[in-house]
Amino acid sequence: MNETEKHTHRVRAARTLEQLARAIAGAGWQQRFDKVHDALELRVGHENGPLISWRDRGNGGRFTWAWSDPVGEVRDISPWVGSGDRIFLWARVIETGAAHDHQCDMDTLFAGVSKQRLEFDGYEDHEIGR
Repeated sequence: MNETEKHTHRVRAARTLEQLARAIAGAGWQQRFDKVHDALELRVGHENGPLISWRDRGNGGRFTWAWSDPVGEVRDISPWVGSGDRIFLWARVIETGAAHDHQCDMDTLFAGVSKQRLEFDGYEDHEIGR
């Protein structure tokens, strides 16, 4: 292994350790879902941006969150938005008839601190800074 390859290997290892430390410490961008009726699409950037979703939430990942998912749960969204100082989110509440309501209350956090509180019943797009 030459010096360039050794350097590249050390940089990759340092990045991996930094990401692991941030995950353990709860740092980075997070989303808390306090109320979702009926379903929520949370996307990066704009309405056609990548959908933030998990297979164990949002009706199997079809949505970001759904009315039947736990209230108050916090999830890491850094894999979608990165770790920059500013992120751009687009969100839409979808009425499916499951909860007979049409509302979303959620917080965007950075390192566990609330940076943007949204309570809405249509769609929202926001630039959020840490």
